[in-house]
Amino acid sequence: MAMKKGILVSILAGILWLGLSVSEVVASEGVFKLDSVNDSGASCYALSVFGSGRYKVYGTCRELMTPYSAELNRYVLWAINDEGESVRIGEVKYGKIEASVSKKFVSLMVTAEEKSTARKPSEFVVVKG
Repeated sequence: MAMKKGILVSILAGILWLGLSVSEVVASEGVFKLDSVNDSGASCYALSVFGSGRYKVYGTCRELMTPYSAELNRYVLWAINDEGESVRIGEVKYGKIEASVSKKFVSLMVTAEEKSTARKPSEFVVVKG
């Protein structure tokens, strides 16, 4: 009986040690839903998958007005980190998203831009999530 009690105590101690030693979990994939910020009805869904040191983002958008305006005829996808900084990760072409970025991010947004090579997002945010 004492041997069984010793084994049980050892198992419980091991489980407790394992539970306390678990560190932060880093996710390797995520799903994003981007909703319209201006009641246009536009929306996007995106999937982020981490591999080979990069976050690959794939997605689709619905109800994006083409073009947004005469001057703003491109849609650009931006990744936003937990400090609120944004990084351009690609252009949304024909409502499809296929891009990648090396930096971690917590949300995505799509802006209307004059050029697809914009370095900073314009104030014309279409969807965010």
